[in-house]
Amino acid sequence: MKDKTARELLEKVKLDYALISEDFAKTREDVWPEFERFKRYIKKTDAIADVGCGSGRLLKILGENVNYTGIDNNESLLAEAKKRFGDNKFILGDMLEIPLNSSSQNIVFSIAAMHHIPSKGLRKKAFREIHRILKPGGILVIMVWDLFQRKHILKILKSLFSAQYDFKDIFIKWGNTEVKRYYHAFTPGEIKCLLNETGFGIIETTYTKNICIIARKI
Repeated sequence: MKDKTARELLEKVKLDYALISEDFAKTREDVWPEFERFKRYIKKTDAIADVGCGSGRLLKILGENVNYTGIDNNESLLAEAKKRFGDNKFILGDMLEIPLNSSSQNIVFSIAAMHHIPSKGLRKKAFREIHRILKPGGILVIMVWDLFQRKHILKILKSLFSAQYDFKDIFIKWGNTEVKRYYHAFTPGEIKCLLNETGFGIIETTYTKNICIIARKI
């Protein structure tokens, strides 16, 4: 994929979420069951960054009395998060240039966000940024949709013949709107390779309707 195309897709993701932010936040009221298994990795004093926090759903399971920073590049979604949880826990920022100090976080969460980053080069940059802000031995919890489902398989196969986008890049329509969100259909092995290439060691992998990987900065 050309750099220009990747940057255009990044902008499209941002604009699409601005268009659907209110409705999107309403669909994210429930907490995914996978979140419960992450809690055992969290200590009370940990500094926690939620990169691509959206409307702040993770705070429902973490509780509000935690050292938490939610980061998203979409002002509309951050506004929804602040309505629910207050202004002081959320900042505007980007996964590719995270506005936090190096080695400042014990745990970083990336929940249903990395699959919106186009091109292997930019995905590696995002993982390197997460690695940068983690303390030595810090934990990354990443979750992406498992898009290898019957309803998406044809789109994934057709992407093999795309001259513009990469293999496994697909677009999924939001409800009855004209918004079609960009996704990269990760395989577990693909994520693990990216993590290994950017300084992480795999601790645990879980498969549900999502691909969930817990890794450590090494």
